Amino acid sequence: MWSSFVALSDFLHILVKCRLIQLLLLEYIQVQRPTIYGGLKMSYSRILKWISGIFELVLAVPIVGGAIVVGTGYSALGFMLVLHAVTLILSLRNQEAIYGSVWGVLTSLLAWIPFVGWALHLIAAILLMISGSKKTKRYHYPPNQL
Repeated sequence: MWSSFVALSDFLHILVKCRLIQLLLLEYIQVQRPTIYGGLKMSYSRILKWISGIFELVLAVPIVGGAIVVGTGYSALGFMLVLHAVTLILSLRNQEAIYGSVWGVLTSLLAWIPFVGWALHLIAAILLMISGSKKTKRYHYPPNQL
């Protein structure tokens, strides 16, 4: 159990050193920051939707996903919860669709149930990749102070 927490803390330490995570944590994200990905302009929230969608797709593979979740002592679900929460906050700031991130948070909370977790991971992966592939469409949520 303790080794899974050490491995997760090492993984999070590596992520914090990544330039993308530093930008997310240290700067306020503007509505449309360009990235060099085939010349397309993508916001950080769309990039994180793709990343979290790929992670969810890996967790949706029946034996592999179960081995990852159980092998990390269910801390992989906690990591995914944090990733979905960050993506949700950035999507709200950029006024983008939030349904994939909300479903991801729900998945992270309920995925410990064996067969329900598989279905939730698969649905979350599909929704995150759909919302990440759409062009940015401004949604007008109620005023918030994010």
